[in-house]
Amino acid sequence: MLERETELIKQIIIESTIGGREAIRVNEVIAADIPRGVKSFILSQVAKLLEDDLRQSARLTQITKGISSTVTAERSLLRSLATEYVLERSEYLKLVEDTVHFLENYLCRPQWTLTQFLFEQQQEISLHEIVQKFELVVDYAYYTALVERYMRRKAWSSIRLEQFQKLVA
Repeated sequence: MLERETELIKQIIIESTIGGREAIRVNEVIAADIPRGVKSFILSQVAKLLEDDLRQSARLTQITKGISSTVTAERSLLRSLATEYVLERSEYLKLVEDTVHFLENYLCRPQWTLTQFLFEQQQEISLHEIVQKFELVVDYAYYTALVERYMRRKAWSSIRLEQFQKLVA
């Protein structure tokens, strides 16, 4: 039953966005009549791809990372560029697949999915990583605010897996 629902959701998203075309710009996805969570996930994933490229640029690695002004400028630049990114059909279809599976898991098991998604194979992650990854789950933005406020109040720059599990429980 869930597999049929998943396929139907993916098909609706595909028909509402790329249709039969071979490529789509991210700003077209954002303008489409599809759920906000799907738009946010796709935009954030593309921004992450661009961030990975940015981190590998020889000149840009010399910019001081982690300070407030740099973080703000970098996020703004990446989000702006991401909206103009062109996704080839196969890349877009894979992204839709990943998006739908993530959102289904998140809706069915939010605490487990968040923990797995945030920590992957790590035992500890930084506040910056948490904020960045929480951009993908706009439907439950209060998680971001709660975790960020809690970590700042405790003056933590990172959080361990066990601490996070207790916090979201």
